[in-house]
Amino acid sequence: KQIQYKDVRRSLCGVALNKERIIMRALSLTAAVLAAGLAFTFTGCGNNDSGGNNSSGAVPAAIETTDVSSMTDAEFLSCIALCGTPIPYPLTLDGLGEDFSFDTASVRDYGDAITVRLLKGEEYVCLLQFGCGTEDLCGTSPAEMLLFMPEEENRNKLSVNGITANDKLASLEKALGTPVEKDDSSLTYKTSAGVKLSALSGSDGRISTFVIYLN
Repeated sequence: KQIQYKDVRRSLCGVALNKERIIMRALSLTAAVLAAGLAFTFTGCGNNDSGGNNSSGAVPAAIETTDVSSMTDAEFLSCIALCGTPIPYPLTLDGLGEDFSFDTASVRDYGDAITVRLLKGEEYVCLLQFGCGTEDLCGTSPAEMLLFMPEEENRNKLSVNGITANDKLASLEKALGTPVEKDDSSLTYKTSAGVKLSALSGSDGRISTFVIYLN
């Protein structure tokens, strides 16, 4: 029986399936996205155990409770930052501000979902997934998922309560408290309203991947 690739794309929304299946298994992901040239970083909020340099910009307020499951989506996202800018809820390009833009040449359209690279200035920040077609993508379109897989030079563009990809996975658990799912190489947190953050560690023990499910 011939494989229906259209259905596979709709359910996984991505390519490089072998690599993404590894991430999905480790993080209990329900969707996968493009894995080529990914860079996803957070800065700001709380103490960073790595001592790495953070990007300049607004610093989100630290989470006052480590019980993420009791927080609203907006409360949790306010302590996650992209290049020093707290993530708005819903996550839209307009909400991030005029310094951010879409790399329109990178758009991949899967019919009922698309992926596009997010830029700040000319620098690549992360990959975003939207539940719309290319023709409907605009500044007010709410993102459904955010994926960050950093290179060495941009590991601190994304921060979660002060923790970046410069830090060990254990530092994230210290910053956020008890996860809803955990194994030796991954942690998953979920708010009371359903936003989910998963983090995966690399071979050096540092965080290698952040995934945020927004819808």
